[in-house]
Amino acid sequence: MLPDPARTEVIACYMAAVYLQRLWSIRLGFYLPELSLLPDWFSNEIGLPSPDERYGKVVLHALADWHAAHSPYPFNWLASYQRVMDQLFEQLKPEARRREYAPTG
Repeated sequence: MLPDPARTEVIACYMAAVYLQRLWSIRLGFYLPELSLLPDWFSNEIGLPSPDERYGKVVLHALADWHAAHSPYPFNWLASYQRVMDQLFEQLKPEARRREYAPTG
């Protein structure tokens, strides 16, 4: 029910999360061992391959191209998606260190 520009952004951001989760699944598993995979709700609708294809890398590039073609904003979407992952890992590192050195008992 969103207007097209907002719907495009929501779909692109959600699918970026889906693809990035597949691409970084091993590293995410180190920080978040019980993380469930996000479901693929939109790849068929927007004409992109499954998030499981080549662990998400190829489709992340395709998503960035789709996002650029459908968005009024002139961003480097691929770099933007990668920055989000960089920020997430920077937030997860201190948490992992705290868990590693926390007393058990």
